[in-house]
Amino acid sequence: MEIRYGIGALIAVTALLLAGSGIATLSRGWLLPWQRRHIVRVRLFGWRNS
Repeated sequence: MEIRYGIGALIAVTALLLAGSGIATLSRGWLLPWQRRHIVRVRLFGWRNS
């Protein structure tokens, strides 16, 4: 029975962290590092690659 309380507490803490991250994203535009898109350098037409 105690393991259920532990798992429930872990799920609750995780849900609170995700909710806090969502609020920070909406209010400030802040994202967690793994939620950001990777920026790929675009090759410019006509430029030499050296």
